[in-house]
Amino acid sequence: MQFTTVVLGASMALMASAIPMHEHKHAHLHHSRNADNFPIRITNNCGSDKTFGLYQITGAFDMLQVSEGRTIPNGETHTLNAPFTGLGLRLSGNGDWPLGDQWKAQGLAEFGYSAYNGMDGTAYNLSFMQGSDESIGISITPDNSECGPKSCTSPATCSLTDAWTNPDQTANGSPADTVCYHGKTGFNVVWCPSS
Repeated sequence: MQFTTVVLGASMALMASAIPMHEHKHAHLHHSRNADNFPIRITNNCGSDKTFGLYQITGAFDMLQVSEGRTIPNGETHTLNAPFTGLGLRLSGNGDWPLGDQWKAQGLAEFGYSAYNGMDGTAYNLSFMQGSDESIGISITPDNSECGPKSCTSPATCSLTDAWTNPDQTANGSPADTVCYHGKTGFNVVWCPSS
């Protein structure tokens, strides 16, 4: 599949084409300035409270905090709104870590705007780089039934089509990248899915 614009945080090859929201560096949050958002419904099934946060990696490889960290108790769901045209977005289950620690290996749900041949939508994947917590799995299910789900109950159970587990996957045509070319659609993301 060819993309004209796809940016996802785990792949250095993809991050290189990201467009930053701003050229300056600072510590305040970057909130979307319009209603052009899509919902990400986050469910925590990990057995204890987890703090989630949305981040963005810019084309200059700066880590920006897009949302405040939100602690979600086990078994509960919270909706976070993400900018539809945002690039290099990564949903972390370690939103309580300092901004600089967001570069550490961890399980991530990744999103980025994509446009191709007159269509647009959201590219999405999972990311489990070497060193990610083996007990943490993630699943993503788009609201649009024409777009397929991705699920890994742990980093060890991930296929190339479901998740980035190695930066060298670009040699395989970036199989983890999937785009839902149906305009704005929401996503359900489950941390520690049972299957």
